[in-house]
Amino acid sequence: MKNIRALFFYLLALIAIEKTNSQQNGYSVAAAPTNALTGEQIIARWETPPFSVNFFDWLGVFAVLASNGDWITWKYVTFRNGDTDFVLNQPGVYNFRYFNWDNTLFATSNEVRVEEPAADPTTIRNFPSAGATIVAFGDSLIAGEGATAGNDMVSVLSRLSGKAIVNVGTIGLSTSDAPLRLEADVLPKDPKIVILCLGGKDFIDRVAADITFNNLRQIINRIHEKGSIAILLGVQGGIFTDDFNLRWRQLFEETKCAYVPNILREIVGHFTYSSDLVHPNDKGYEIMAWRVLPVLLRLDPQLDLQSQLDGDNVVLSWYGFSGISYELLCYEELDRGWRTSKSYAGSNHVEKVIINRNDAPRLFWSLRLTHSF
Repeated sequence: MKNIRALFFYLLALIAIEKTNSQQNGYSVAAAPTNALTGEQIIARWETPPFSVNFFDWLGVFAVLASNGDWITWKYVTFRNGDTDFVLNQPGVYNFRYFNWDNTLFATSNEVRVEEPAADPTTIRNFPSAGATIVAFGDSLIAGEGATAGNDMVSVLSRLSGKAIVNVGTIGLSTSDAPLRLEADVLPKDPKIVILCLGGKDFIDRVAADITFNNLRQIINRIHEKGSIAILLGVQGGIFTDDFNLRWRQLFEETKCAYVPNILREIVGHFTYSSDLVHPNDKGYEIMAWRVLPVLLRLDPQLDLQSQLDGDNVVLSWYGFSGISYELLCYEELDRGWRTSKSYAGSNHVEKVIINRNDAPRLFWSLRLTHSF
């Protein structure tokens, strides 16, 4: 009984010390990078004072103006000092807040601004490009290892965007071998955009990271010298270490290419989305295609209105970006000119409109961007 009482009073003393430490501002949280992309890994690091007790303390992600009860996601902390990673999929301004076990706020991090990849295309080198083709170039992830015919990422991306994409993917292609293939099979096609995915073979072969990323830098620079835009697909999430994650970011910042981070997040290691725990299956490649799609459409912004017959209906579809308004135009006879059928606000997904052919037998349809806000 004496031992139990002693333990009880000891815990009370530790809690009192912790409250005192918090009042003396002995806790801190820092997050990096401060300008992140959706899907990119953000590292939050915390420090607590000596003798602090952090059983059931937790770290939460919040929109900057949100109350302490309105968290987006959270994790328990481990040890007195440490770090953990978060991935945010929506643009916005966020901070990270450290709470103790009774939900008392002890520390708030710096702000982290999250944007969508290539949100401002004018910051991407060679935009707009005068090239003629779109080429996907890389290793097994471009070649589509693990997918059934027509369901690799490039094929799915082509269907979603309505754009022809040339697939120059080679299973087992390393960054050392890629420059020769680039000169022989990619650049002669006069590409306006090159979707680039390389590095997996290097990691399997244990090539030094410095060599891999120097090779990637030279490949991107050569694409830029041709006047083309490079879209770099970053690979992490179970394949590459944190050092690789930082190197992907450094590479895209230095070269000013477009960058889709963490393209395999929540795909690698999941039986539902992968064929062999490393390569995606049909579902996994479709997820990858949806992650690349908005970037491709921002960098090749031609408005592609797709149409498909479905019985007595015509299904019109296009990809609508959040913050952009679109007008669906139609005319029945050429001398009457175009008229607006309806306006739509984009929401970062494919917009679909169903038209009954019996109600509009002779209408022609078009799409135009009206304004952004």
